[in-house]
Amino acid sequence: MILSIDIGIKNLSICLIASDGSIRDWDILDLTNTTIHSCNYCMKHKRCTSRASYTVAGKMYYCNRHITKCIPSIRIAPPEYYSLLKKPSLMKTKKLNHMFDLNISVEELTNHVYQHCATKVIQPVSANALDLIQIGKTLSVTLTRRLSCINDIDTVLIENQISTIASRMKCVQGMVAQFFIEKAIYNILFISSINKLKMYDVPKKTYKERKASGIHVVRGLLENSMNHTWLSVFNTHKKKDDLADSYLQALWFIHTKT
Repeated sequence: MILSIDIGIKNLSICLIASDGSIRDWDILDLTNTTIHSCNYCMKHKRCTSRASYTVAGKMYYCNRHITKCIPSIRIAPPEYYSLLKKPSLMKTKKLNHMFDLNISVEELTNHVYQHCATKVIQPVSANALDLIQIGKTLSVTLTRRLSCINDIDTVLIENQISTIASRMKCVQGMVAQFFIEKAIYNILFISSINKLKMYDVPKKTYKERKASGIHVVRGLLENSMNHTWLSVFNTHKKKDDLADSYLQALWFIHTKT
């Protein structure tokens, strides 16, 4: 099988294609290792889907608007809670204990607030803020878990990064290659992004045109092929452009190889 990879940190696209051309796996992997939660508040006819800003014990999530509707049944954690987390002290501990009518240790107190109050959701770290060691660790774990059929992969295609303008992405490219080398998969090719749309007469002068054309081409290909069952997955995905890139890269390779 051929595994085609479009390099990214938050949006690393993989497309696994069998020898008969059928798609076996196709998805976007997030190497930032963060989860974005949606608000759980139920309105009259539907559930709110806004991004959550608060959580109660990591089980229920609420946006800024709907957390206020839950007061007083849900208590919002006071500023003293975050101050204690940031820099514990005896004075802060006593003050927060008094607010909750408790007399417990710092660890027990902060856990009590987290379990019973609405605390702020930790915001995801941007891809640029992550260190390369953490990215490498997440990459290894993520690919190992996802590629259960790794022994059936004989060719890996990786989008080639231009090191002068994308040094971090070039490092990720090297990490991906090394991952497969350590799995004894040595047929690894770095593919120029220019090749993806070479076979199609579509607008591709600018970055925006190439992205839009890629989505258009892939949608047409899926509608008229054995892979039509993947059309709904593609149409409903937020990162259609990255999905398209990994798929088109694989198709170009198959076409040129034959």
